[in-house]
Amino acid sequence: MKRNTKSYFAIAAATALLFTNVNAANADDLLDNDPAKGAVPADITSHSAFLFPAGGGAPIKTRAANWSLTGALQGSATRAISPAGTAANISSGFTSNLVVSNSNSVCTVSGNSSAMWFGSKPYNATAVMLTDTLWANSLSPTGVSAGAGWSASFGVTTATTSFSNEVSNTWKNTHDYSGIQFSGLLINVNQNSLGSFRFGSATYNITAN
Repeated sequence: MKRNTKSYFAIAAATALLFTNVNAANADDLLDNDPAKGAVPADITSHSAFLFPAGGGAPIKTRAANWSLTGALQGSATRAISPAGTAANISSGFTSNLVVSNSNSVCTVSGNSSAMWFGSKPYNATAVMLTDTLWANSLSPTGVSAGAGWSASFGVTTATTSFSNEVSNTWKNTHDYSGIQFSGLLINVNQNSLGSFRFGSATYNITAN
């Protein structure tokens, strides 16, 4: 008797797809995320906020001292970890607003960031560290000013500022920042946020870009 190979392969493919979907659903069901801690954010990869075309060329607006433009940077990342044998999510993320003025020569940044553990076992991490890093590239020497606790470093055409702190016996660490200011003939502004979660002697890291 001749086998209907088309039907056989169609059934096999459908069966494989069914088991794949079931396995994926089961994997999600195994995550011990505490609903009281809120929804786990979706992964978002931010792109540099381009202010002036790389390599020179015409600016994005007529260069004049009396205009400003606004922009935003946003990023988040999540992954599952198993610090006590049961898997749950950690995340890091940021949302920043940019105001560019004075013919693209000044960019002021404000926003917030977070690092969060969504599990219930244990409910809190031993400690959660959050590190925010912002940097700007420029066609000229670049400057940066920021608030207390923020470090600064400089290259010929790059300036970087960062802030880090650690909170003990918690499931989240958050930052609110404002008044960070880059200066120079700016090309772009970039950001990342690193969450570092310590459970006893084990540490788990995640970075939002």
